[in-house]
Amino acid sequence: METEHVHLEKKKEITDWGFLNGGTLANMLIAQGHLREQLEVKGEILVEDRTEAIANEISLKKEIMSFKKELTVLKKAQEDLSALNTVAKEELKGLEKELGKYSKPVWRELERILEREFDIKRPNYHGGDICGNEARRLMTTAMKVMLRFNQYLQVELVENGGTDRARRETKKQCEVVGNALLNFDGFLSLLRTPHKDLTPAIFAQARQYSKKALELWRILEIKVTPKAHGVEDHACDQLEFLMGLADFCEDWVERLHQLGLKNNRRTRTISNKNRKYQLYTKWEQISGNRQVQSIKRRIHSKRKRELTTTRGSDTAYKIQSEKKYHRKEALEVDTSQWMGENALLGPSIILRQDAAERSTLLAEQ
Repeated sequence: METEHVHLEKKKEITDWGFLNGGTLANMLIAQGHLREQLEVKGEILVEDRTEAIANEISLKKEIMSFKKELTVLKKAQEDLSALNTVAKEELKGLEKELGKYSKPVWRELERILEREFDIKRPNYHGGDICGNEARRLMTTAMKVMLRFNQYLQVELVENGGTDRARRETKKQCEVVGNALLNFDGFLSLLRTPHKDLTPAIFAQARQYSKKALELWRILEIKVTPKAHGVEDHACDQLEFLMGLADFCEDWVERLHQLGLKNNRRTRTISNKNRKYQLYTKWEQISGNRQVQSIKRRIHSKRKRELTTTRGSDTAYKIQSEKKYHRKEALEVDTSQWMGENALLGPSIILRQDAAERSTLLAEQ
């Protein structure tokens, strides 16, 4: 496991090198190509210009060689680690044959917990990524979900000989992830505030949520993606400058999709396309006709059956109040408890520290 982690770190280092130096190297190669084209054309440039172009080409060639040597060293180290990783995997396969393979993957049980206890399922689209209502439900119940995850993982660690350090770090990771999700939930909720409800207090609170969410993001050592960058540096400014972003949401597109599916179900037995689209147009005109809406309301008010219960609205108010409470609690959390000496430890660090601790104990005995 440690060998694989080091191998992945080296691959990440090569990728980072490409992000930092790839553009520069590409520009240098393009410049070198232009200089070579200049030198190949005879009689069209002065002797002084030709001499300068030759000197520039030599200088560029040296810099390109330096870049390529640096990349070669990184790739060689990555190849060596890849070979070691392959050997480690073969050893692991041998152990699995000898001792048996763990037949209960952790991620599968976590997904089962999400589905059974929180009604959060992976969709069959978007590559199976959790999105839409499931994502909102996950962010709203983040602390409950992470508390349940922690309970399950602690039991697994105890049963499989996990150390105290591993159990402690698992608990910290779950706490940080839960708070991060709640802060993002609070931020995105404020981002969808309608134009008429916006106040300076909402702008200030949105900035607080954004700042705290990205603090926790960096504590988890996750790369700052373009969307995370937008949350941190642009979304709040745009919210204030445009006086709200809710009007730019695409909810109306989703409603049109649902309306289209409904119309398709209603006309699935009609084979004549002209007739189908005439019905679509007619239904759309009726839905927007004020007289039709007025008649509907009048008929509804004349019904003998009256709904006297407020159970639905009471439940909605309770859920909303609970959401606000948990978001506020996550906003006020002290992130310094996961920094410095208490910073989160990665799997390789936990393994190394546990190994060092065991070696010390054996030496003392």
